[in-house]
Amino acid sequence: MCKSWLQEKQLSSSTNMMAAEIVVFCLFSSIFSTVASLKCQTCLVFGKECTEEDVKMVECKNEEKMCSSMITNNTLTNISISLMIKRCSKPEECYEGFYSSTTVDGRHELSNGHCCQTDGCNADSLHLPNYDEFQPNGLQCLGCYAQDADSCEGHQSVICLDKQDQCVNTAFSVQAFGNHTDKYSYQGCTTKNACSYPIGMSELAGGLFHFNVTTLECRNASSHDPDLILVRKEEPSPYLLEDLSK
Repeated sequence: MCKSWLQEKQLSSSTNMMAAEIVVFCLFSSIFSTVASLKCQTCLVFGKECTEEDVKMVECKNEEKMCSSMITNNTLTNISISLMIKRCSKPEECYEGFYSSTTVDGRHELSNGHCCQTDGCNADSLHLPNYDEFQPNGLQCLGCYAQDADSCEGHQSVICLDKQDQCVNTAFSVQAFGNHTDKYSYQGCTTKNACSYPIGMSELAGGLFHFNVTTLECRNASSHDPDLILVRKEEPSPYLLEDLSK
């Protein structure tokens, strides 16, 4: 009889321990789930501001650890675009701060980005300066622009403006709303942070826009007529400057 009673107590104790372990596991799972479920504002508008009707708060996917905002004004493509995007983002998709680029015929791009890591932290509006108010900074680069081409050859000087202190040579493709893909290439002036834009495929607004950067090369802009070209390095450092006059 005593033996039977002891067995019952041991079974009861074992059951209680298992129950306690399950409760602890559930608590940790709940805490982890709460931490991982970042919530961000999302919107996509052609213009400079998301209205209250445009904005939704969504729960991000596990790999999307950042809330991001981006505003851009672009005259490099076939159609001039002003775009405001808020979304959940992967860390590698984020960039912070303002950059600008200028190439031939007054074509330019302005963009301002911000990333953060708390719920709804991308609620604030972003703004772009007025490109027409930018002033020459005394630097210049070779410039060219081509559509449906993987590269172009710099054939005229481009005056650098504001904080543009880098000469850039880039090629990229854009696909919007699943339509035909357009290719562009240009050389001109840009700000230094634009030179760290990731090469390869990226997407915006849940895949409505796909960008594929195939070339991105930079060097310091010059205070005299540019006569140098950009050459890709094979080493991890991404850029090499060669003077062909040597």
